[in-house]
Amino acid sequence: KAPEPLRKHVTDEKEEGLSAVVVGGTGATGQYLVYHLLKSPKWKKVTAFGRRELDISKMQKDLNIKKEDEISEEQASKLTQHSIDMTKIADEQKLFEKHDVTFCVLGTTRSTAGTAQNFKKIDFDMVRDIATVSKNASFVLYRFFFLGGSIY
Repeated sequence: KAPEPLRKHVTDEKEEGLSAVVVGGTGATGQYLVYHLLKSPKWKKVTAFGRRELDISKMQKDLNIKKEDEISEEQASKLTQHSIDMTKIADEQKLFEKHDVTFCVLGTTRSTAGTAQNFKKIDFDMVRDIATVSKNASFVLYRFFFLGGSIY
């Protein structure tokens, strides 16, 4: 017999499907996550926040997706995108409501950020603000993904 999931309320499929917020979906990890959320029948709604919108065709090319594995129009229709000022994400709480999970794949490297202060603003302050907004929007689950090489 399979072990019981630790978070049954999260892992059990809801009849109508799950909904996710993805913050940082235009990065390498974020694109991979968005692709798989859209392909999965378990997810009915995916809302992506970023500085710019995600181009699905470019994403699939960047991920080397085979023609037969490309996202269909129906799958793409599950995606809603919001280009926002990431330093003011706390002002966007209304857009976070009515979702089950937040996936935070926001991050940078010290060299890309330019300064230690900018790096901290992205990798600490914004991530903290996203967690706070998710909590205030009554999310069931918050997931933060980070790449080991991005630590300062």
